[in-house]
Amino acid sequence: MPRRFARPLGVEQATGLLVAAVQPGGPAARAGIERGDLILTIAGLPVTGVDALLRWLTGERVGEAAEVLLLRRGDPRRLRVVPAERG
Repeated sequence: MPRRFARPLGVEQATGLLVAAVQPGGPAARAGIERGDLILTIAGLPVTGVDALLRWLTGERVGEAAEVLLLRRGDPRRLRVVPAERG
């Protein structure tokens, strides 16, 4: 991630998680996350790749709202996502 984006957001990591697809009607779609977004943090924790996201997405998080910081075409966005169980 270019420093010109990271520095003003107070983000220290060099990478994020690029969203390849969003399940229609799923928690990410309801939160407003779109294909092509670059997720930087969730609940204030760095998301440097899929492993970091999966470590955060545990059963205890179901129903617990969290703020997601992401970049969409270079613009920072803060969205609220509420994880749900897979159905």
